[in-house]
Amino acid sequence: MPSRRKFISQAARMFALAAAGGSLPIYDKAAPVVSNLKRHVSSVDADRWLEIDLYWFDKDHIRESASEFLRRVSPLFAGLSGWRGVILNVGWLIDYIAEWNGDLNQRIPLLRGASQQPWSKVEGLLTGDTTERMRQWRERFAHPVEEWKRDYQAWTYGDLKTLANELRTIAERRYGIKELRVGTLVLDWRSIYGSQPHIFGTEHPEAYRTGTIDYTAALHSDTRRYAAFPTGIPEGVPIGDFFGRQWGHLSKSVGLYAIVLRDSFLFKGVYTRGYGPQGAVPSDPVAAARWSKAVATFVRATKLGNPKALVIAYSNAASAISDWRVNCVDFEALASEGYLDAFIDQTWAGAWNEVGVRDGDFWNLPILGWTYQLATVLLHAAILAKTKVRHYVLTETFDAWESWDIIHTAPERLRWGIWAYHHATVKTPSGLKMPRGTYVSWMNQGKRLLSDKDVAWLAGNINDAIMDARKTSEVYGPTLVYCRDAIKWEIEHAPSVFEKEWIDEQAGCLIKWGGPILSVTRSEWLGEIKTDMPVLSIPDHLPEEQVRVIERIIHEGRPLAIFGSPAGGVDPRLSTLCGIATSDSHPLGAMPVEARWCAANESVPQWWQVDLGKPILVNRIVVRWEFDGKTYDYRIDGSLDGATWRLLADRTNNSDLSQIQSMIVQAEPVRYIRITITRLPDPGVWASIRAVHVYGEGVGNEDLVLHRPATASSSQTQLGYTPNQPVSGGGDGLLGHPAGAEVGLTDGVPKSFPVFQEFSRNRALPGAQVIYTVNDSPCLVMKRSMRQRTLFWDPAELRIGAGGPLINYLVSVYPYVITARALSVLLEGSECPYVREIPPYDTVALGAWRLKDGTRTILAGNTEEGLKKIEGPDYTRRVTLTLQANWFEGIGKVLNEWSGSKTTLQKKGLLIKLGQEASGLYRIP
Repeated sequence: MPSRRKFISQAARMFALAAAGGSLPIYDKAAPVVSNLKRHVSSVDADRWLEIDLYWFDKDHIRESASEFLRRVSPLFAGLSGWRGVILNVGWLIDYIAEWNGDLNQRIPLLRGASQQPWSKVEGLLTGDTTERMRQWRERFAHPVEEWKRDYQAWTYGDLKTLANELRTIAERRYGIKELRVGTLVLDWRSIYGSQPHIFGTEHPEAYRTGTIDYTAALHSDTRRYAAFPTGIPEGVPIGDFFGRQWGHLSKSVGLYAIVLRDSFLFKGVYTRGYGPQGAVPSDPVAAARWSKAVATFVRATKLGNPKALVIAYSNAASAISDWRVNCVDFEALASEGYLDAFIDQTWAGAWNEVGVRDGDFWNLPILGWTYQLATVLLHAAILAKTKVRHYVLTETFDAWESWDIIHTAPERLRWGIWAYHHATVKTPSGLKMPRGTYVSWMNQGKRLLSDKDVAWLAGNINDAIMDARKTSEVYGPTLVYCRDAIKWEIEHAPSVFEKEWIDEQAGCLIKWGGPILSVTRSEWLGEIKTDMPVLSIPDHLPEEQVRVIERIIHEGRPLAIFGSPAGGVDPRLSTLCGIATSDSHPLGAMPVEARWCAANESVPQWWQVDLGKPILVNRIVVRWEFDGKTYDYRIDGSLDGATWRLLADRTNNSDLSQIQSMIVQAEPVRYIRITITRLPDPGVWASIRAVHVYGEGVGNEDLVLHRPATASSSQTQLGYTPNQPVSGGGDGLLGHPAGAEVGLTDGVPKSFPVFQEFSRNRALPGAQVIYTVNDSPCLVMKRSMRQRTLFWDPAELRIGAGGPLINYLVSVYPYVITARALSVLLEGSECPYVREIPPYDTVALGAWRLKDGTRTILAGNTEEGLKKIEGPDYTRRVTLTLQANWFEGIGKVLNEWSGSKTTLQKKGLLIKLGQEASGLYRIP
């Protein structure tokens, strides 16, 4: 390592340059290009946290490694006026807190048997089609850099205390960073990256009945010594009380002033909205409320363990709406109690969506990608807007355990994310509200630290984005509307019925096709804020005054859109005004042809049962299991009354490895069909069915299970969907042009295409134009006249768990293309720029705002891949943005400040052309 004198000299030069507002040095052409915006880092009013793994530091040279770390990262802290902190990953698992006995000489129980994924020195964007990118990916990791890997040394708690003290001392003395908050993170898993299960969970399985902490659990007695329980744990101590007291003792003893409750803390369904503590569908409102209270109690106990230490929570990454609807946590109520200090939206968009840079599934999780994370940030911002919790977005770099490396492979997409997420705006009656700070992860990849040029690039872009956000006076475009009262009614009265409330996922799709969605508000504020178009999700069971505000907006002819199921998800007065009604009461309680049922635990037997509605001569049954290549033992029984059963098919000694298993049964009348799983194929595989099809005599090819109600012995039931139903229309329907629209909403769209659609029997009312239908049921209708401009969308669903490229989750791009076009039609005449002609496969994510000095800004990003079955050869994305005349009076060209290129304004507007992975920031004075 370099000498201490060299550390001090280099750090002083770097800090002085950063604090003076100068550009930090760029050392080679391969580095990301630093934004050319002027630096004013001495006045950034924001919080910033940096995450690094403990293993990077050298236990035998703590001061030297702390000095090297701070020398490198100090520009990221320079000039900030908010909280500044370093979060250490002390072996991921709960053991370092739970097993602490109060002796500083005690060795920290760190990961045992974990492995790091391969890393590569090769950087730069992977180009070409999927096949070519995969080939480049394989070449990139053919010779991984093994020398970067580093295992944990034998750290003691005393060593950890020394490291925390050195970081604080060096930060203040050398860099003027007062009160650097050194904290730690922990995740709620039994193991990670192939490690052995943690000790505490083995000793106390009663606290881990579902694989993660059961917040309602009480611990069994334990005579082992713990710091907060020196004589052992008495019988019945609540798990939250134990954790909070242990954390409090540890943090005070070692000098830690923040804890980040990461994955599976608070929200059990990580990376998906497909399951939670009651499965995929909450079924018991009382149990859901009890769980929410238990989670809040756990957070309160953690805070009270050491009131001086900050408690920071972490999102589940997939849908803010799922916090309450699936994870059974009333997050707003928890945040309002005052024991949670901050919240991180884990916007790892590139790591989940950057093809070819991660070891594992080539396409990762595209529905957690760039635009979906933006929408999730927006909804969380609305949920937290009335609380004192500080809202952070995460800026990804590379990873201390995994192989992705976004800052070097896709820096332009990362820059788009930095600017978009920091401009995610809540419109409140008192003004605009943006995220309070940034959580940067990770600072290391094995022994490798982010380079000086990486740090300079991050500091420049994050600071510029935050300062720009602070100067913003107006955010253009549609504004998402969070209807808390609607969600509250659902969870209290109909938790097992989804009503298409996933507005963050729906918006995440529309943003891809130029929907300039960059703001959110709450339904109770709708009458007090300015917006080009409110977009409401399931506005039902709202207070009367809120309904009257929505009605007034419609009657005044202002643009307004409603997303949701007319069958129970929207106040009938509002759906009627928007031109759509339904003949269904609650059809979403059915389990149609494509569904997923999973038992609540790993025990057998487990059963799933469907009511066909009347006795039918059933002659064939098809079951699609959760996994292919595994053998489930089961039997199928039929019944006329649901009480007396007879055997239809016996597979209790099954040897069939097929995922889809079809069987002919004796045609006798049955009304109820029950599938009972008697043996599971492997440990850890639960009873789970993806689809059931039932056919009978005299009904042709009709699937008798479609739209029929289902029950089960226990359930993580995810309500099903009707896949691949042909979309149709004609005349004034699919091929129609709204009055006055220059471009047809369905120009270039096939007359039929597949969708993944929850079924609802809708009907259009007089005066409404049907844009497309599913099974002759209108799904998108518009009313556009001098007196009204409304859009109603009964949205297509994402295929959660589909796997592979994004198109597998969407099934078809056209429902989203058509809806994005319809939103653009309604934006005509507003001050917001919009895309008049939206190509199906030219996806450009857009946002627009105005600064206090009048400067207008457009943010654009080419963030998408995986929408075409066959890609290429042109990966450039082009859209023409229509601008109001006052935007470009006297302006001939518009500067892209990131690329330095200028674009000539044309009659149709601003042509935005972005290469693969490119982004742009356009300023119009």
